Amino acid sequence: MVIRAGKDGCYIASNTEVKQWLPAVHPPSSKKVVDPTGGGNGFLGGFAVGLVRWSREAGHGFGRLEEAAIWGSVAASFCIEQVDFNNSSLAILGSEILGYHTSEYLLCHYPRLPMTVLFAAQYAYVGPKALRSMTLEWGVEVAAEPGGEVDPGLLQLKRLRPEEAVIQAGKTGRPNQQWAYRRGTSSRIVYDDQFGDLKKDATTASGNAMVVGSSTAQGPGATDEEASKNFVRALVGAVYLHAGRAAAKRFFEQHFLSRQLELSKLFDFKHAPRDLSRLCAREGFESPVARLISETGRLSRHPVFVVGVYSGNDKLGEGAGASLDEARIRAAAAALKGWYLYSPIDAMVPSDVEGGDKEKKKWEPAMIDIGEIIT
Repeated sequence: MVIRAGKDGCYIASNTEVKQWLPAVHPPSSKKVVDPTGGGNGFLGGFAVGLVRWSREAGHGFGRLEEAAIWGSVAASFCIEQVDFNNSSLAILGSEILGYHTSEYLLCHYPRLPMTVLFAAQYAYVGPKALRSMTLEWGVEVAAEPGGEVDPGLLQLKRLRPEEAVIQAGKTGRPNQQWAYRRGTSSRIVYDDQFGDLKKDATTASGNAMVVGSSTAQGPGATDEEASKNFVRALVGAVYLHAGRAAAKRFFEQHFLSRQLELSKLFDFKHAPRDLSRLCAREGFESPVARLISETGRLSRHPVFVVGVYSGNDKLGEGAGASLDEARIRAAAAALKGWYLYSPIDAMVPSDVEGGDKEKKKWEPAMIDIGEIIT
C-alpha cells in the first residue's frame, strides 16, 4: 500500500516490509519548488519503473516498495522544479526517430519514388493529422485545462481560445523569404521540413507565441492537433530511451507501418505522355507509342476506349477513357506509376542489421535510383 501525501512525502506498508513514512525530496519551504503541477503523475511513473526494475533484478514477484517509492519521490522532485512541465524534449527525439524509420522504409522499398510523392507519403504516415488520428484510436482523452493534478491517461494542455486564430508566421530558414520566390522541389529538400512544408513558427492573431503541449497556464494555449502530435512523438522517444532501439522499431512497425497507404493515389501527373517519353529516352528504351486495344460505343453518348502504351513489343501501361486522348493519358500515367512504384523483392532497411545480434540478417546494399524525370 502506498499513500501519497504531497509535500509530506508518502506512506508505504506491506505484509513483508516495515511500515514507514518517506519524506519528500524537497521540504515545503524549499525555493527549488517552482510549480507542483505534474508532481503526482511523476511519482506514479517513477514508482512503477522502480517497482518493475527491482522485480527484474530479484527474478521473481514485485520489487521492494521502499526502493520504488524512492524512485517515485525523485521523479516527482524533478517535475516540481520547473514550470511548463511538458514532453518537448522527448517529442524532438521521437520526431527524428519517426522520420528516420519512415524515410528508410520508403527509400528502400520504393527507391524510385519522386520527391513530391515521398514528401506526401511521409506526411501520411507520421504527419500531424495522422498522429492526431492515432491518439483518437488509442483512446487518449484531452483534459480541458490542467490543474494541480491530472489523472493518468489524459492529454493535458491549455486549449487555444476561439478568438486566437493560429497564424503561420516568422522565419522559414529560406534566404530572401520576403520576396516569396517559387518553391521548387530542390529548395524544398534543402530548406523545408521532412514533409516539404515551410518551417514557420506558430503564432496567434495577437502576436503571442503559441505554447505547444504546455501543462500550465503560460501563453495563449495550443490546438488539439499540435498537442496530440507532440504526445505521440514524445511517446516514441520515451519508448526508445526506456526500452531501446529494437523496441522503438517494433512499436513503429506495429502502429505506423501497419496503417494501409495506397501510394498510387499520391501521384498527380500534369504531362504524363511527355514524362514517359523523357523516361524512355533516358533509359534507352524505344519511344512509347499509344495503340488502341479495344473500344465500344464509339458513336454512342458513352463510348469507352482502351489504349495501351508500348515501347517496342513491351506494353508499359494501359488505360481506359471516354476519348482516345483521355485513355492515352491514363495509359501513360499507369506506365509511370509502374516505374516509380517498383519495389525490390525482400527489400531490407539499414535498421534490420543494426546491433550485435548474431541472428541479424546480412546487409545487402539497397538499390539507389538516379532520380525522377524532370520536365
